[in-house]
Amino acid sequence: MLTSKGYIIQLETLMQQKQAMPGAKELIQAFKMENISYLILTERSSVTVDDILNQLEHCGIHGVKKENIYTSTMAAVEYIVTHDKKAIDVDYIGGKGIRQVLTDTGFRITHHRPQYFFVGMDSNLSYDEYQDVFTQLRKGSQLVSVDHRRIQMVDQVEKIGNGTIVRMLEYAAGVKAMNFGCGTKILLK
Repeated sequence: MLTSKGYIIQLETLMQQKQAMPGAKELIQAFKMENISYLILTERSSVTVDDILNQLEHCGIHGVKKENIYTSTMAAVEYIVTHDKKAIDVDYIGGKGIRQVLTDTGFRITHHRPQYFFVGMDSNLSYDEYQDVFTQLRKGSQLVSVDHRRIQMVDQVEKIGNGTIVRMLEYAAGVKAMNFGCGTKILLK
């Protein structure tokens, strides 16, 4: 019998490429049957929590609730709100998951001197768009990484991950990112 107070699970251990991983369905069902708390962590910024719940349902992992999902963007926002009471102006690159968390929290998204610049995966950005991020960082915006994977698998192909992009921006702008990727100490706090 399990006696732990709760578990933290990375989403990719439950589901990859929209397929349930072996044992994932049974694990979540066991948590429900034993009334064990759990939290699913993810760095996915291209999707919302509702999208993640729908993907889990679609691959047969049933009964996961919104409160069981915690994204790296949520962690970053929670940290910033706690440590910088004056933070309001932000900008971002990445998916709709970042935008939703930022706007739901009350941040104002602006392209003019944001205090924080959130960087999540967006494989469709151009050189000029990265240049815009670089310019904001040089003007004093704090770089926030919500997906620090160096490499990621997309359709069973290794691709450059967001962490590689963040490192490029750090190097070019001469700044250090606040990193909220999975496995980082700041995320787990």
